This record gives sequence, C-alpha cells and structure tokens, in this order.
Amino acid sequence: MEIAINSVLLFLFILFPGIIFLRFYFTGEFTKQFSKRPITETIYLSILPGIVIQGITFLTFKKLVNGNRIALYLETLSDLQSNNFVTLVFDLSTVGYFLLYYLFLIIYAILLSTILYKIVRISGLDKHSPVLRFDNSWHYYFSGEVTKFSSFRNIVEKGRIVDLTYADILIKTSEDKTQLYRGVLRQHTISKETGKLEEIYLMDAYRYSDKIENFKSIPGNIFVIPYNNVLNINLTYLTKEYRNRFNNYRSLVIDTVLLGILILFLVDVFKLYAGLDIKNQILIRLLVAFAWLNLISLFDRFFPYKIREKKSSFYTTIALFVLLVLSLIWIVKIIF
Repeated sequence: MEIAINSVLLFLFILFPGIIFLRFYFTGEFTKQFSKRPITETIYLSILPGIVIQGITFLTFKKLVNGNRIALYLETLSDLQSNNFVTLVFDLSTVGYFLLYYLFLIIYAILLSTILYKIVRISGLDKHSPVLRFDNSWHYYFSGEVTKFSSFRNIVEKGRIVDLTYADILIKTSEDKTQLYRGVLRQHTISKETGKLEEIYLMDAYRYSDKIENFKSIPGNIFVIPYNNVLNINLTYLTKEYRNRFNNYRSLVIDTVLLGILILFLVDVFKLYAGLDIKNQILIRLLVAFAWLNLISLFDRFFPYKIREKKSSFYTTIALFVLLVLSLIWIVKIIF
C-alpha cells in the first residue's frame, strides 16, 4: 500500500506536470507529435521537465511562503503508519494549501512550456538545430521555413521571407495515367496515429489540360488532394521584404511578464506586500487580474478554430466579469 501511495505521488508531482509541459510545448502545427507518442515514451520524456517544474514551484513556495509545510504533508502522505496521516489528509486548511501549491505547479508547467516553445520558434532554434527540430517536417517545407535550414539557406535572398508557397502536385489517377495540379498551398493534415502526411489543401487551384497544353482553373475555394495518390511535389516560394522584427517577440515578452505577474499572486495571497500604500496594492491586484485573463487565453489552443470564433466572445465576457468582481473585492478589502 505504501508503494502505491508513493507511486501516486510520483505521478501527481513529477509525471503529470511533465506531461502537461509536453502537451503545451507540442502545440499548433506540432500537436500530433504529442498525441502519436506511445504512453511509455511520453512518461519517460516527462520526467526531466517534471523535476524542473517541481523544483521551481517548491523553491518559489519556500521563498515566498512556507515550503516546509508541503514537504511535511508529502512525507506524511507517503507514510501510512504515521499517527498524523488521517488528521493531516482531512485537515481543510492543509488540503487547501496543498491544492494551491498543486495549482501553481500546473500553471508553471503551462507557462514554462509556452515560453520555451516561443523561444525555440521565434528565435529559429528549431531551424538551425536538428536536435530542437519538431517531427512535422512537412510544415517546414510547406511554410517555407526550410529556407532557414543550412542546406537550403540560399533559396531566399537575405532580408526577405516566404509569403506564399505554390505547389505543383503530380498525382496518379489510374495505373497508367497521371494528372498535374497547381495552386497556393494553404494547409495540410497529419495522421494522429502515424504522424505521416494525409491530405494537402490548395487554393486558387489549376489542373493541367493536355488539350490546351496549359493550366485550367478549377471551380471552387479549396481543392483537397489525398497524399496516398501523390507521386511528387514541386514547391515554389514567393517572398516579401521582412520589416517588422519586433512583433515576433511581442507574444514572448507578454508571456514572460505574465509569469512574473503570477508570482505576484502568491505574494498577494499571503499578504507579503502589505507594507505598500493603497495605490500600489491596487495596481498590483489589477495586474494580477490581467495576468489571469491572459492565462485563460492559453487554453484556446484546445478548441478548433470555428469553436473559438463562436465562443471566444462569450468566454472573454465571462472571464472579464469574474476578474472585475475579484478585482473590486480586492480593492474594497484594502480600503475598508
């Protein structure tokens, strides 16, 4: 039984935060890299980030609050023969303290993975280092990011970036016949099970006609080509001048500031800035409310685009209302 309890604690405090870290790190075009992995590999990869996140959370609580209380709680949980086991487990104040600690453990996992992902993507580390490169190689080729690889660096002139990708796709229609299509490559899908390319989506698509010996426009908005029929693909990149470099780092700066503001939440809960005047306390509390609003936006990636588009205004309204009420309560509590 004691071994079972220790296994549960290992999962809750090391493996699960590490899994959350991996889930938020492999996002966007690289989501399938998380879902296609065997569970044993996911658990193995979650150990190191889980330990790092646990260490950061524990040190934060020990510095700002009282980390020794968490250590005592975990030690008692792992010792079924302890006289304090039942009392400690069902002590509401201690359990509440424990849940708050675990909440920030998960929040740190989400924020740290998001920040690391943006550092890797915005700085282009995944394009320059094969070790940091994601498994979805098709994204790099279809988006034109492959032009940042050392092997293809001369494709695009310095100071320019890929704007659009045109694709000439030759498919097999029968045993002895083929058909050539051309269009703007807008999207592709990857198999959740195998991670292989499944479908290619073209806009402004054309079909080569042998009769007129030229390309003929295909009516419609999106032309879908199953990859199992594809013989070869030829990509042509259209480029544009790269001007605004700062905007790429804006979201990274916001998330980093968000992490710092959330640390203030710990300070807020345990009244460690009580010596500040009223204006500064109100300012800090409003910043904390803003931080939580941004944290809610991190969960948008779990919803498909259409669902986000329909429900984003509703979620935003609810979030703003809740945070406004909390902020007012905090402000009134300070004044009165």
